[in-house]
Amino acid sequence: MKIFFILFILTYGIFAQNNIKINKDPKLFYIQVGAFKNQQYALVILDYLNEMKYPSRIEEKQIGMDSYFKLIVGPYRTKLEAYVTKNSLPIEYTDSFILTYNNQ
Repeated sequence: MKIFFILFILTYGIFAQNNIKINKDPKLFYIQVGAFKNQQYALVILDYLNEMKYPSRIEEKQIGMDSYFKLIVGPYRTKLEAYVTKNSLPIEYTDSFILTYNNQ
């Protein structure tokens, strides 16, 4: 039943997007799975998510003298798509959250 609901939501989102006018300030949605000080650990999780067919990447962020490696899944055109994907991630990533970036 859960899979049917997810497929319905994704299908509805695709059809709904076709009827939406182009936004002058389009935004993309991403899911931040985690932020790590250890790049190797982030790379292991990145490979794991990519094997599971989640489009993932690492963004490096410098805070003071420390580097952090944010593990990001996405992009998604709608918040609904990001939300559905977030809820389909493995249980280890229930603390993940949705980010919005301007598409510039």
